[in-house]
Amino acid sequence: MRLENITAAPHPQGNRIDLRWNNPTPAEYPGIRVVRRESTYPMSPDDGVLVAEGSALLFSMDLSLQNDLDSGTLSTALRQKFLGNQIVLSNDAALAVDVPGSKWRISDSEIIYYLKKEGLVLNVYGEGLTSAVDENLKGELVYYYTLFLYNNGFSEFIFDNHNRVSALATSPYNLAAEMHKLLPGIYHRYDTILPKTIPDGMSENDSQEGQLRRLLDLPGGELDLIYSFARTMLDLHNLEKVDGRLLPLLGKWIGWPINFSLELSAQRNEVKQAPEIYKTVGILANLRAFVNRLTNWDSQIKEFVHNVFVANDPERLTLWLQKLVNVGWSDAELVSVDFAYEGAPASFVDAHGRLWLIYHAQRGDKSDIYYKIYDQGSWSPGYRITLSDSIDKYPTGLQTDDGHIWLFWSSYENETWNIKTRVLSVGRDLGSANLINNSSEPYQLTDGSTLVVSIDGGKLATAQFWDADFIDINNATTAEVIAVLERDLPDLTASATGNNIQLTSNTIGEGSSLLIDLNASTSAASLGFGTGFPNVTQSEMEPNAFLDSDGKIWLFWSSRREGKWQIWYNVFDGASWDTAKRLTTDAIADRQPVSVFFDAAEPNRKIWVFWSRKGPDGWNIYYQTKPSTDFNDTTWNPEIELSPIPSGQKYENKDPAVKLDQQGNILVFWSSNRTGNWNIWYKDFDKGLDDWTAEVAATTDHFTKKGPTILQNADGETWLLYRSNKSLSYNSGIYPSTISYDDRYSGSIVIDDFNRDRIGSHAKLDDILAYSYDTGKEITDWYARDTVGIFLTPDTEDQKLITRNQEVVKGILNRFLPIQLRVVFVINPVVYKENIYTYEDASADPQRFIEEVFLDSTIPETYKGLSDQFEDDMVEWLAMYSWSAQFPNHHTVDFTTIPILTTFRSWHTDLVEGG
Repeated sequence: MRLENITAAPHPQGNRIDLRWNNPTPAEYPGIRVVRRESTYPMSPDDGVLVAEGSALLFSMDLSLQNDLDSGTLSTALRQKFLGNQIVLSNDAALAVDVPGSKWRISDSEIIYYLKKEGLVLNVYGEGLTSAVDENLKGELVYYYTLFLYNNGFSEFIFDNHNRVSALATSPYNLAAEMHKLLPGIYHRYDTILPKTIPDGMSENDSQEGQLRRLLDLPGGELDLIYSFARTMLDLHNLEKVDGRLLPLLGKWIGWPINFSLELSAQRNEVKQAPEIYKTVGILANLRAFVNRLTNWDSQIKEFVHNVFVANDPERLTLWLQKLVNVGWSDAELVSVDFAYEGAPASFVDAHGRLWLIYHAQRGDKSDIYYKIYDQGSWSPGYRITLSDSIDKYPTGLQTDDGHIWLFWSSYENETWNIKTRVLSVGRDLGSANLINNSSEPYQLTDGSTLVVSIDGGKLATAQFWDADFIDINNATTAEVIAVLERDLPDLTASATGNNIQLTSNTIGEGSSLLIDLNASTSAASLGFGTGFPNVTQSEMEPNAFLDSDGKIWLFWSSRREGKWQIWYNVFDGASWDTAKRLTTDAIADRQPVSVFFDAAEPNRKIWVFWSRKGPDGWNIYYQTKPSTDFNDTTWNPEIELSPIPSGQKYENKDPAVKLDQQGNILVFWSSNRTGNWNIWYKDFDKGLDDWTAEVAATTDHFTKKGPTILQNADGETWLLYRSNKSLSYNSGIYPSTISYDDRYSGSIVIDDFNRDRIGSHAKLDDILAYSYDTGKEITDWYARDTVGIFLTPDTEDQKLITRNQEVVKGILNRFLPIQLRVVFVINPVVYKENIYTYEDASADPQRFIEEVFLDSTIPETYKGLSDQFEDDMVEWLAMYSWSAQFPNHHTVDFTTIPILTTFRSWHTDLVEGG
């Protein structure tokens, strides 16, 4: 419903805007509400400042005069009804029948009255509200008005873009008075004649001015208007204050086409953000934001460069975490973008309750060992342990009773895999890393022996002990050793702690670290820091360690000492390693051992060892138990297949991970491709039932998930970490609502007919399969480095509208794309919006409401009142009291005394001060 002749004009006196309009159908929508806003038009009747409101309804009467109205007779009774409502109809008034029995019209000179039958009454309408005055406005500011029509019951407001108007409020600069002051004084002397009678419309101030002064108000008022308009030109560059009608000009100056379908506030925002959009041309977030602006449809952007097959691009497996919550697993969280092509990370919990994650990662052309620590609710950065030219993989770690962190990993040097050993200490927020040896003086050193140390993640540095540094190098004292260490290793502090030597980093914080290379150091054992694992000439790799109840380190690994890959093990008693023993004797490959110390009181299964075995049909997991922790006792229970593969099925299980929970049950996780894709499965050995539970999938979807490890924190929570080629998502810092997907980690994965889920993602946004390069440039040619796909989800099945929107985007999009980029459109299935319940949509058909049902028990219940009490403390928490010199001891809030003193506390409740 549109009003007619809508105008808004600034008043010459300033700070005021006068509005006028005509309502062509006051009987249909008699009510008008005028609402004002700055910067943009009001969008709803309550969106802004109410300027004026009125109704065209004059009065109501019963239906007794309906017959006279239908006959076209302006009866005396009808005239009396009008007169009773203080409206006098002239003798020339004429009645016209618009709709018999429903609508009539009375014309009296230029005034028209409308009569309308509504229910059991006749309502009489006049012209209604046709003008409004908006006063006390700011000068040199444009105001925006929307006029909302409504019916008698206020049940429906009519919004129409046509019923809008804007105007500039001017300022009263009183230039008429300034001109009057500039006149010669003689004019002022004789300009004293005041009006004898005050005409209608003259203000009280004007009645006290002379004729000449009042005459100057005519040009002066117009000059005020001109000057106000001139001053607004100073704000033509101000996007918040400039007249909305000028926004297209501002947009053209910077080459930005205005979308006139948007509200003024959105148009201002577009022009304001246009420079940033131009600066971000070429990023996916920019492209998605621009497409959404043009179509208002949901869209996703995909770069097809990662779907182009490259022969040397394997999966890049990043680190992810899921937590066991009640009986299910939480959504996956990214832990690190450090990637590897295979191999599981390792984990343990140290004496401070910190969770350690040790893993190898590929940075550049090298594979190195890194560690991350989860402490105080967040993960630390990844700190590198190895800096050599060798290939370092497959780490494991644990903490011994003396607080030392022992690390083992596989290092490929001289065409052979060997196991390396280092001892590590890491600082905390306000502490430095320190290592204390396990022996006391005298120390039996040899001339030229070394201690190789890495300080704060730097390269290995060497302290070398010479005969000249000691009175007797075979009986070296603590003081003599400390002197050599501080001379050769200035970045650490060596000191005596009782009968021991303490090494301390000179820095503090989580970046503070000390690491002793036990394999490269020839004096580490003599000084009591430990002994490196003894290497052999055959390849040995994939170590896994645990600590038994006597504090001994048990190490299991894969070895080719006898030609085939088999599982071997050894033990470190705190001083030296024993002679290695073989565990498996199978003729086929046994790899990836993991172990757990079960229970010293368990008579038959104290040590459990799991590994992957490659049989004729692929990999599967086996385990074996040992009834004794006596290393020299070589008795082992028979090996058992953990999860036999049913006959007729063909899949693989590998990468076992094992952890002992707080109830003494064994948790075993592994990678399995039984569903066509590599996912993590698990089962546990229930100590009470003395049996395995059913195996369950911990992860799903078509992304690869391998190499699990298990973390259990001090609260008993189970965390599953694994490697995955899952795509990463990023929220744009420039366009926060835009999410970009990074598919580079998927690698070049070709179609596997056994992996139905992955095949099912073909041509979809989450498709990670790789295809041969599409050399064509048609709309069906997607898989090329220069091609980006726009996945549009329309809300209509109108093919003409879908095609039109595509053409609109194509016509403008090239201005916001790099010259070498090509865009193809992918239309997703239509999304329909449907009301589940229709409380807020009275027009919906059918209506849907919640049918509420209440059930209660017939058993009587008695409320006994609140009885729980709770009180706790928080570390370093204090209440903050108000205080004054006049009342220094009043620390409680007592509202019955004067003055009332308040206590400013944190938002926590039930806390005791002092922690």
